[in-house]
Amino acid sequence: WVNGKGEIQKTVTLTGTALSWFRATPDALQRIEDQYTLQDDSIPSYAPLAGDVSLLAKADGVTYMVDGDGVDPYEAIPASAGQSTKSITARRTAVISGKFDEPKTQTEVDTARFLEATPTIESKFKPLTDLADEWTGDESDPQAIASQLTQAIYREFEHEPQIDSYAATVELLAEKSGNSLEHAGLLAAMLRHKRIPARVASGVLASSKDKRLHLHAWTEALIDGKWEGLDSMLGTLIGPSHIKFTDSAMTSRNPFEPVVTSVNLLPKLQIAISTSE
Repeated sequence: WVNGKGEIQKTVTLTGTALSWFRATPDALQRIEDQYTLQDDSIPSYAPLAGDVSLLAKADGVTYMVDGDGVDPYEAIPASAGQSTKSITARRTAVISGKFDEPKTQTEVDTARFLEATPTIESKFKPLTDLADEWTGDESDPQAIASQLTQAIYREFEHEPQIDSYAATVELLAEKSGNSLEHAGLLAAMLRHKRIPARVASGVLASSKDKRLHLHAWTEALIDGKWEGLDSMLGTLIGPSHIKFTDSAMTSRNPFEPVVTSVNLLPKLQIAISTSE
């Protein structure tokens, strides 16, 4: 829906959901058409996971073998927080994911992009800032603040598995329920309010329960010169079950920007668990 200023307050993918009615101006509808990407119903939000899924249990690190169909996975999958890559062939890459120490970034990060309020990261919305301050109290250590906020969202909010909407902050706080993209955006907003640079990452989450790789989003915070992955859907740091495809400062008006790359890339990859540590 759109407020009196013509600003988009909520977007949803309509595929697979009940028909919803929206009241908006013609200009706002054109802006939605021009800027927003809806999921194609022919593209699933998950992919099969091959290999020994039992290796995911209690592993500090997992090596995945990733084969690309018409894409070089080494070029497509970044080395990032908790994740390294190694090219095996032109169409095969090893991705090592886990809780290992990430080296400090060697290049200066433009932190302004990751601290500002945007249409989708509403870090100056007073009910959100009040809640973030309530959850963190007088804590001043960035690592402790990030951990407290991650666990609080996990504890206080219900978790929806399908990324099919991105609610405005006012609605998300009222409903106390959201998908991983909404949770990631909420945590990023709270971190930015606490002056901790934050961005939203997306990729897949490996599940040993159903042997699938599920489309997933999480938050990354720049702490002590290192990007650290935080998953408020799980209430913890990212781990060996996470494979990152991309990240975003969320400066676009399109809230689905972080997951579009993942949605397009997922059908082109075959991923198998190789070894664990």
